[in-house]
Amino acid sequence: MFTGDGGGKAQTALKPVHGADRVARGMLGGLRWLPPGTQVAVVEANGAPALLLHVDGRPVQLVALDIAGGKVRRIDAVLNPDKLGWVTAP
Repeated sequence: MFTGDGGGKAQTALKPVHGADRVARGMLGGLRWLPPGTQVAVVEANGAPALLLHVDGRPVQLVALDIAGGKVRRIDAVLNPDKLGWVTAP
């Protein structure tokens, strides 16, 4: 399952997306909306692995992964700039 939190300030899925195929297609389709110069860092968020997408040190998206049994069970993406204020890029 994928959930996105844009807070009305960033474009993301409005409803949870279910199914590995639909999530993968949505994630790949979302790549076209990334700002030029976006970099990705592997980080930890709330004790879990995550990807931090940032431009010039400014976070633009945090993608938290819930992994169990070697498989990704859930992906939560935070794009709302108000909620990324506490995040620092490496």
